[in-house]
Amino acid sequence: MQQQLQAQLDEQKKEYELKMQQLAERAAKRKARGFEPEKYDEHELALVKRVIQKWRALRRVKLAEVALSNAVLLKEANVFSREFGKKVTYQFTIVDEIGTPISALEGISAMAELEDVSDQGLSSQRRPFVAVKVLDSKNNCIYVWSLERLQARVQQMHRLFSLLDKPSYSRHFSLEDPFYHPSPPRYSLFGTASFPLYPLSHKTMLLSEIQIFSPYTGQQVACCSVRLKPLGITISTTDQPPSLSTELSEGCQYSYELNIDSVKGLEATDFRSIHCQIRLASIIGTTDGSEDVLASPSATLDSDDSTRLRLRKTLTTSISPGILPHMRSKHATIEFYGECNPACLFKCERWDETKEEKSPTRPWQLSRADSDLPADTTGRRRETELLTDQIYDIKSMITVQELTSSGTYKPIELASSSPLDPGVFNCHQGLQRRLSIVLSHGCGRQWIWRGISSVKVGNIRLLDPKGHLLDSGNSNSIELHCGKRKPSVEYSADGSAVLVFTAGWDTSAHSSVFLDRITTAGHRVLLEVSWELEVEGCPDPIPFSVDIGLTMQERDSRGPSKFMSYFKTQKAATQAVSTFQVRLSPAVTNKPSELWRLNTGLVAFSYIILSALYN
Repeated sequence: MQQQLQAQLDEQKKEYELKMQQLAERAAKRKARGFEPEKYDEHELALVKRVIQKWRALRRVKLAEVALSNAVLLKEANVFSREFGKKVTYQFTIVDEIGTPISALEGISAMAELEDVSDQGLSSQRRPFVAVKVLDSKNNCIYVWSLERLQARVQQMHRLFSLLDKPSYSRHFSLEDPFYHPSPPRYSLFGTASFPLYPLSHKTMLLSEIQIFSPYTGQQVACCSVRLKPLGITISTTDQPPSLSTELSEGCQYSYELNIDSVKGLEATDFRSIHCQIRLASIIGTTDGSEDVLASPSATLDSDDSTRLRLRKTLTTSISPGILPHMRSKHATIEFYGECNPACLFKCERWDETKEEKSPTRPWQLSRADSDLPADTTGRRRETELLTDQIYDIKSMITVQELTSSGTYKPIELASSSPLDPGVFNCHQGLQRRLSIVLSHGCGRQWIWRGISSVKVGNIRLLDPKGHLLDSGNSNSIELHCGKRKPSVEYSADGSAVLVFTAGWDTSAHSSVFLDRITTAGHRVLLEVSWELEVEGCPDPIPFSVDIGLTMQERDSRGPSKFMSYFKTQKAATQAVSTFQVRLSPAVTNKPSELWRLNTGLVAFSYIILSALYN
């Protein structure tokens, strides 16, 4: 037994020494390579590819869902553009690194700045995301819109189309052209290139020729030369001259030179002039606002003028805790802008048409034999399922009723002192009460209600004349039950739907002193009424809540006479009215095999819009 244990220990020792030797060899190779990219073996390369595929799949499903859901909107914009004879084409694009590409040489007017600020969709979304590429052949430029801006522009196109056959009516309106940017840019982004900052953090010169790729097609369009040369490091505490022998640490001043030139591969038929720029935040990770963009002068493309483009800058950066990690692991992006010719826009449009003519195999196109879905879910999507967001307006009317001497329940008067006052119910002590909730909407049977449930009254507070709230502390929240009076839903011929819920309400069950005693003059009791609405097609009930106010008075007290009510500013009513807006969103697609369920409706929409245009 001792010999077997000793043999196992010797074997484990050999395996451990072998692993340590392999790690030492990798560290030596990595140190010898310097800033060169690490070369992986076959096993490591397979792991890297697997991780990249998993990471891409997380966003690929979401991007495909957004593109398929908004395909009708894009098709509608292109149909309107062709019908009105506009020289503009809209197409989907993926925005990754640069959210709102704007040239530093661009003369931006005040109206353009306002227009850019209003398009918050390009700067607030998580990248990558789907946007709209606008090929403006009228102004010979390319720019990007968010899906929110395209939706607003399509609504303007609808209004413009409605006035197309009414010239006597449309002349009284000044409608802007929704097809183009109000201030089209002079320079359009046509390429980006990246270079590593790793040599800069190790005080090593970088001299490399990098490729320029189109942000819209992903194809290589040109190449350029980049040189990043360290000049010296100065420690702020000493007056020594800059030296590269000093260690790069926090608090020192780092000087380096950036040189971008030798741009090759561009054609004079595509661009009249070009220039490049790099954002300071791309190099150091953060900026102090003094110098945000480094731009080169514009170079005209005649024959070989593309090689004359040059950007040369000497920069000094104060190393902070966030700059050094950025230089060690990130890349800097160079943006290339140009004044487009019609040939450039034609190539971009032709590239999109070529991709549409091909029918590539998509990962979500599963055959019935290979699908892991049940047999009843591989067919067409049900008509009751949501395709896009649906918005409904609901009106709620709450009434408090008290028992009269004749044995019937009469609504209590709701008095309000101003138009902004929601009102207060004047209740009496010692009487039986009922609470009635009436809900209504104007969509008819397009939105079917199943009923109302979980009606609760609670959260009792006292509001004084100065606006201070006092919580009762030990009050109970009670649930109301309608008993034999089941909630009923009625659908009228005018398209309205009304749901009525009535239940008995015992205020003494709350065990609140605010409801058991007479309310002081000028004060009111606030209660929260909440309920859940069950809707067909919605998996979970929709919660609602609203506050109502009431006062407790003596049992024999009476309200003001009708003659005296003419001299008061109070408005009398019997219902506390509130309005809600409900937004129903379709289920989120989490798997590529479920993307086929997104019904874009392109065929039906194309038939409807073309029939409306040509008839």
